[in-house]
Amino acid sequence: MTRLAVLADIRGNLPALQAVIDDMAQFAVDQVVVAGDSINWGPFSREVLEIISERRWPVIRGNNELYLLDYDTERCGVSAHLVIEEFRRARLNLAAYIDWKAKHHDARDDSPELLREFRNLDDVTPYLPPAYRGLNSALYRD
Repeated sequence: MTRLAVLADIRGNLPALQAVIDDMAQFAVDQVVVAGDSINWGPFSREVLEIISERRWPVIRGNNELYLLDYDTERCGVSAHLVIEEFRRARLNLAAYIDWKAKHHDARDDSPELLREFRNLDDVTPYLPPAYRGLNSALYRD
């Protein structure tokens, strides 16, 4: 009997992928199939793709691969551009939040109250990555 492992929604999360690979070793898996969304949200999309490629695992193209491969082509619909912009905005908000928290609340754990305090800031520009500080910070907040 063939032992098949199906991985999905890795989203650039290299530590999680490595943990799954380590866990799969105990099952003597014959074949791994990646069911899409191996890239995007996590910070290690390139490394995840390198592992998948080196191991020659077949991949089903998910919507995150669609956004990457079809971005700025005729095949890319308006919704893909909106998702990409939302992802960029979320990453900038996260970067600003991490910087703000480190400067003002480094001893406190993340909490709804702390997140509300950050969301109520009039201007997050000082906490954005330097390359984005000259842009209108309202573009990067919900």
